[in-house]
Amino acid sequence: MTRPDRATLHAALRAKGHTLFTSAKGYDLNIVAVRSRETEAGAFDDWLTLSWRAGADWQYLAFPVTTDPGQHYLDHPVHPKGTATLIPGQYRSAYRIAKHKGRYDALCQRPGCAMPVWRGGVRHEDGTGLNIHRAAASGTTQTVGRWSAGCTVFADADDFALFMSVCRIAARIWGNAFSYTLLEEGDL
Repeated sequence: MTRPDRATLHAALRAKGHTLFTSAKGYDLNIVAVRSRETEAGAFDDWLTLSWRAGADWQYLAFPVTTDPGQHYLDHPVHPKGTATLIPGQYRSAYRIAKHKGRYDALCQRPGCAMPVWRGGVRHEDGTGLNIHRAAASGTTQTVGRWSAGCTVFADADDFALFMSVCRIAARIWGNAFSYTLLEEGDL
């Protein structure tokens, strides 16, 4: 999948009936991932985008990620009903800056905020721990491996650092609550 452009992405948000955050106050973040039609386990073949208004102008960033679990967790689920794959939708104020596995700052799913997921082809409403984090602490990771059990995971540590720096600014302005939208490539 090619890098989505901002105008197409925003049009897709509106077409799906999702909220597009447009405050000219600045850093009213639209965190939107797009899942590729190619769902190869182990590939960073999706995109996470970040857009916000700065006065009249839009800022836009896009990063390679995976929104799918890695093959390891598909073969060895940590949940008895199977490995979670987040169902596309908009999840308002579902995330906050917190420690991913107690180690480093990431966008972590808020406690008590379960999201709908597929587990073995069956819909469940029990998706928890679906964080937005990085793979390795430095460099670019080539394959998902054990980095995702259903989370959205950045391939590049520097991309993740930039993403988190923008999120920290937004948290100072708007509070420590972030909405996340997952689209599919066919939505664009």
